[in-house]
Amino acid sequence: MWGLLICSIIFRGFVLKGRKVMQILAPLIIVLALSASMYKTIDVWPKAQYDLQKVGATEQQAADVVQLRGMVQKKQITPEQAEGAFKQKYPPQTQTI
Repeated sequence: MWGLLICSIIFRGFVLKGRKVMQILAPLIIVLALSASMYKTIDVWPKAQYDLQKVGATEQQAADVVQLRGMVQKKQITPEQAEGAFKQKYPPQTQTI
């Protein structure tokens, strides 16, 4: 009973302040609902790929590493096979001074 009374007083407070509160509150609720529905639905940019690019890998190298890591996690290939495939595609470069 007290909860209903308190809710009605709070709601009346919003109405008494005018319609401005509802004009602000309604779009805010819509934005929050849309962002909550889209949260964790699409991986726009894989974080692992971003981290690899941040340390100096090219976009293609980072994508290949992420793909090979996924294959290792699914036990499609061994870590040694993944490392060998990466080294075959991207041989280590010798540095000359």
